[in-house]
Amino acid sequence: MILFAVYNILNRGLSLKGYDSITIAMWSMFTGAIMALPFADHAIEMIGAAPITAKLAMIYLAFFSSALGFVFWSYAFEHAEKVSDVTNFMYISPIVAAVVAAFLLGEYPNMGLYIGAPIILGSLFLFNRYR
Repeated sequence: MILFAVYNILNRGLSLKGYDSITIAMWSMFTGAIMALPFADHAIEMIGAAPITAKLAMIYLAFFSSALGFVFWSYAFEHAEKVSDVTNFMYISPIVAAVVAAFLLGEYPNMGLYIGAPIILGSLFLFNRYR
């Protein structure tokens, strides 16, 4: 969480200096890829041996989950007044994931969602009302 907080602050700082969201996202992903290289010993061989469905899934996840996510996150910082205006909304992710998993995978949410979701949504409501 500390590193993600630093990332968010750096992201906001870069957007205030005039960098657009696509540039910030591109450099974020490039830096992350460089940092991951020591852990990618057999990645090329494994990707080559993977079935086409796995390769398509990797492309989908790389583009939609990572690239677009980073661009939209940076775009939000570019247009927000404060860092907290954006970062408070990352707590809605578990709720969205649980709802999507219920529809796409047929997973039923546990009691944690029923207890946690109102707390998260109530906190976001209060944050937006009294900021």
